[in-house]
Amino acid sequence: MEKYPLDEAIYNAHAPKLKWNLDEEIDEEDLSLLPEMRTEIVVENKATNTQLISDTKYYAQTLISSNWTDIERVRTGHLYQIFAYVCNSEFLGDVKGMLLYPTIDKEVNAKFPIGGKG
Repeated sequence: MEKYPLDEAIYNAHAPKLKWNLDEEIDEEDLSLLPEMRTEIVVENKATNTQLISDTKYYAQTLISSNWTDIERVRTGHLYQIFAYVCNSEFLGDVKGMLLYPTIDKEVNAKFPIGGKG
């Protein structure tokens, strides 16, 4: 796989493990019951004070329908996962999340600004 150079003076690319933004301190035993939030790709732009958290998915079908309807939608778990990453990021600037799927049958380019985050 080819690497693309980033201007390290402006960009910071990493894959941090995020901590849950809990309202109060809990003991280690209870904390161990929560799933780990391991990001895949996080790019921070120091010039614009923005952070993009990307999570890639590889499925034969990007969108799925349920037992109740034939309407195809984003997989619930994927949306909740990226939403949890964005909400629990400790970055002080503008944080955005992106789900990235390969194009299979049709291209999907949708935007869902949620909770004041783009």
